[in-house]
Amino acid sequence: MKKSAFITSIILMVLLIIGCGARVDKAQTGLVKLNEKVYAYIAAGPSFENSLGANAGFVVGTKGVLVVDSRYTTKQAGELLKAIRTVTDHPIRYLVNTHYHPVNVWGNSVFKKEGAVIFARPETIRDIKKYSPAYINYYKDNNPEKYKELQDIQIVLPDSTMGDRLTLDLGSTVVILNYFGPAHTEGDCIVSIDDGEIIFTGGILSKGYHPNLGDPGADFDNWLKVLERLKKMNPEYLVPGEGKICEKEDIELEREYIVTLRNMCREKIRKDASVDDAVSSITAKGVMPGSENYYHKNILTFNIQALFQHEVISTVNPDFTFIFPPDFRVGSGGGNRSAGRIFWGRQTEDGYEEIEVQWQPTSLKQIIMQDIYDRVGSFKCTSQERELKLKEKKEILIGEKLVKAAQGAWFHETRTVSLRGQWTMAMILERGKLYTILCAVTAGGKTGIEEENIKRLEEIASTFRVISGVKTGQAR
Repeated sequence: MKKSAFITSIILMVLLIIGCGARVDKAQTGLVKLNEKVYAYIAAGPSFENSLGANAGFVVGTKGVLVVDSRYTTKQAGELLKAIRTVTDHPIRYLVNTHYHPVNVWGNSVFKKEGAVIFARPETIRDIKKYSPAYINYYKDNNPEKYKELQDIQIVLPDSTMGDRLTLDLGSTVVILNYFGPAHTEGDCIVSIDDGEIIFTGGILSKGYHPNLGDPGADFDNWLKVLERLKKMNPEYLVPGEGKICEKEDIELEREYIVTLRNMCREKIRKDASVDDAVSSITAKGVMPGSENYYHKNILTFNIQALFQHEVISTVNPDFTFIFPPDFRVGSGGGNRSAGRIFWGRQTEDGYEEIEVQWQPTSLKQIIMQDIYDRVGSFKCTSQERELKLKEKKEILIGEKLVKAAQGAWFHETRTVSLRGQWTMAMILERGKLYTILCAVTAGGKTGIEEENIKRLEEIASTFRVISGVKTGQAR
C-alpha cells in the first residue's frame, strides 16, 4: 500500500470513529436529535409558554411515529407537531401520556386529530378526569390572562390502557412502555427505546428543577426503587420530565434529593416541629448543594409539606389505630410513641373536619370532668391556635368504652380571618398514657350541619384502639 493511501485510510478510520462516537449536546433545548430515530423536545425554561418546563419527544419508525406527551396547550402541541414534520411526514400512530399532569396531556386533541391512538395507565385516565376541571377552574379564578390561552383546550382521554408492559412496533423500531408502580404519580409510564438505550422518564426524573413530590398518588419508597431500576437499564440518554438531557449519573441526584429532604422532614417530626417550622428552616438551609439554583423554587415548600405529612405516621409510630374514611389525610404531627400528637383532616362541601390526638405518659388512675375542663383550657390545636369555649359535658364511645367528654364552640380570629365551629373532646387512660381526642368541625356557622358533622367524627373516634406490638406504622 502506498504511503498516501495508507494515510488516507487512517484519516477515514479516525473520522469514522469520531462520527460513531459523537455525543449529543446535552445543553440543547428545543428539538434535540438523540439518534436517527429518537428526538427529544426540551423546554427552554419553566415559563407557561414552555409547558412550565415539561419535556416531550417522539420516535420515528418505518410504519409511523410515536409521540411522548402532548404538552400543555393546543398551541404548544401544535409546535411539537410542526417540529415532527421537519423530520418526517410519516403518520402519527401513537401518543403516550406518561402521567396525568396538564403539561403532559392537554395537547392530546392535536394528535388525536392526526389519527394517533393514545395509551396510558388506567390511573392516568382516572386522574385526567378527576383533576383537569379543577386545574382549569384555578386558572379561570386566579389567572384570567393565562386562562384565555386554555379556553380552546379539549380534554381528550387516552383510548387504551396499558398493563405493566406494552410493546409497540413502529417498523425498524420497537418501543416498550413500562409500569414499575406508583412513583411521581400513581400511573407513571416509562418509555424505552432500543432495549433501554434511550428512556423517556416522565416526571420520575428531573434535572435542574425541583421535582414535584406533592402529588396525592406519589409513592416515595417505590420512587427510589424505580430510580434504581432505571440505573440498571444502563441507558445512554434519559429524557427527563423537566430539564435537559440526562445520563445515568444524573439519576443519583434525584435519589439524593428525595432521600435528603425526607430525612430532614423526619428529623423535624421527631423534634415535634410544626410543618411551618419545617418549611422555614429547611428552605433556609437548602436541600442539597446546587439545588438553590433549581427552577420552580415554589415547589420546594410543597415538597416539604408533602414529605412531612407522608412521614408522620412511620416516624412517630403511634400505638393506636383509627378507621378513617379514605378522604381523611394526615395534616401534621410530631413526637414519638411515648409522647406526641397527630391530626387528620378533610375538606367537606360545607367546610372542614378534623380529629387530633395528643398523648403523653401519666400517673393518673382515673379521669374526672375537671381533668377535661383543665385540658380544654390548655389544649393547643396543631392546625391553628383556636380558643375553645366550653358549653357542656357529655359521654361518647371511644373504643368499647363510654367515656367522659366535653363539647363546645371554637373561635379563630385574626385581622383577615374569622372562623368558628364546634368541637368535642374526650380523654382516656390506657397503659400508663393519657390520650386526648379532639373532634372539630366548621361549616360556616351552619349549626345544624356542624352538629351532624360532629356526630360523624364521634363515630370515627369510636374506632380508636390502643394496640400492642413494637411497630404499627399505621393509624387509619
